[in-house]
Amino acid sequence: SSEVFTQALYHGSTMDQAKVIMTALDQYIEENYRRLWRAALEHRPDAIVWAMVNYEALSIAQRLRIPSYCLSTIPFKPSSQLPPVAGVATPFA
Repeated sequence: SSEVFTQALYHGSTMDQAKVIMTALDQYIEENYRRLWRAALEHRPDAIVWAMVNYEALSIAQRLRIPSYCLSTIPFKPSSQLPPVAGVATPFA
């Protein structure tokens, strides 16, 4: 619910926020898996590159016995070329 998300965002830890997001994504896992599997069978990739929130791709890579690489599109360390993409929900004390 949005109340759970608000609690995690403003008062929880990063793990609390991740749990809320991953729980919300659970409803899409089966359909995503089916779509990814069909695409993998059609295109026969040599490897699969996937984002952290699309972990069903790992299962498909394992099933096809091909390498998989989990990459982030969000920089972990901001620079002048890659500024931070998130903000702090509550101000620093």
